[in-house]
Amino acid sequence: MSLDLTQFRAARKRFADGYRVAVMERAASLGNTLADAIGDRTPVDTGAAKDSWNASVGHADLRIRDRQAGYYNPLGEPDGERIPEIPGVAPWGAEIHVSNNVPYINDLNAGSSRQAPAGFVELTLAEVAAGVLGEGDEK
Repeated sequence: MSLDLTQFRAARKRFADGYRVAVMERAASLGNTLADAIGDRTPVDTGAAKDSWNASVGHADLRIRDRQAGYYNPLGEPDGERIPEIPGVAPWGAEIHVSNNVPYINDLNAGSSRQAPAGFVELTLAEVAAGVLGEGDEK
C-alpha cells in the first residue's frame, strides 16, 4: 500500500484534529472535576460559596449561586461559556477557568472557618493534579 502526499496530509490532519478534540475534552472534564472537588471542600454556612465554584471557557465566570434566586452576576460582567458536561469539548487552545466570586472566598481559603483547612483550594488542586499525573501508573 502506498500513500501519495495528498493522502498523507489528509491522514495527518485527521490525526491532529482527533488529538486536539481529545485534549480539549480532557481539559473541559478536568475543569468540571476541579470545580466540583473544590466545592465539595468549601465550608458551608449559607451554601453560596460552595455553590459558586464555576468552570468556564475563555474567561472567569463571575456568577454567584444563590440557592433561592439562582445565578446572578454582581459585577454585571459577561459570563463565561459554561463548560458542557462530559463529553464537552472546549475550543482548541482555550483557557479553562475555575473561579468563585463570593466576596469572602479568600478569607475561607485563608482558614477563617473550622470546616476546612487553610489553603483548601491549593490542597484540592494538588490532589486533582496528582491524580491526573498518576493515571498512567501501574498499580
